[in-house]
Amino acid sequence: MHWKDNSSTLQLSVVEINEHGCVGDTLTVDIVMSDYVDAKISGRDSVCKNENVSLTSVKANRYYWSNGDTARSTNIKVTRDTSVSLVIDDGCRLDTAYKNITALPLPDADFSLSPSNIRPGQSVMFNSNSSDSYIHTWILGKDTLPINEEYGDYMFYNRGSYQLTLMVENQYRCVDTAIEVVTVENMLVNTITPDGDDINDTWELDILEEFPDCEVWIFDRSHGQIFYSKGYNEPWDGTYKDSPVPDGSYFYVIDYGDGSQPEKGVITVIR
Repeated sequence: MHWKDNSSTLQLSVVEINEHGCVGDTLTVDIVMSDYVDAKISGRDSVCKNENVSLTSVKANRYYWSNGDTARSTNIKVTRDTSVSLVIDDGCRLDTAYKNITALPLPDADFSLSPSNIRPGQSVMFNSNSSDSYIHTWILGKDTLPINEEYGDYMFYNRGSYQLTLMVENQYRCVDTAIEVVTVENMLVNTITPDGDDINDTWELDILEEFPDCEVWIFDRSHGQIFYSKGYNEPWDGTYKDSPVPDGSYFYVIDYGDGSQPEKGVITVIR
């Protein structure tokens, strides 16, 4: 059966005639011709490598994506330049569409710390070794630092472990991150040997040069406090009232004077 004109609707009548030539009922139906649906894929033509792209088809009866999906839309992880195909069935015919998707290159985030293990009150220098990067964002824990350069420094006052993240972005707005950990710990010498050989004869605490308001106490079990210093210009030499203290363990308290918790520990005297 063929349409005789450009109308999209055909009226079809069926007349009932019996074997005697008598005409009975007439049944009339309208047949509507639908236009063919051309396959088409909508979605981005490029995404950053390893990202997902969402693709959508025109409306049809059935969908056959090259990744095996059969829904109207699909998500594809783009790990390299990719060609996607789609076959649709509109109920009258099959049609195929293709789409090429470009995997945009990622920057390569990398940075170094100097040093990575420090004492309270020291600064860490960090320097980006990233490639293909245009924007640098430094994040300490959850806080973004006010540094947008390839390098910077930060002073740590409190002990603990801190995660430093570098996020870099290239001209395609693709992002990569690198993470390093800064460890801030005591690192105090805990033994002195005041035997007069000029080697480790006094309790040298170089870090306290950065804390002029510090206070240092040393105690023993017999006399209680045997040493006190406001600031630490004269290191303890293992004496009490100008006499050598016996070998053994002594308790110390250091208040850095910066609002942080005082540090407590044990120093050992060995002759």
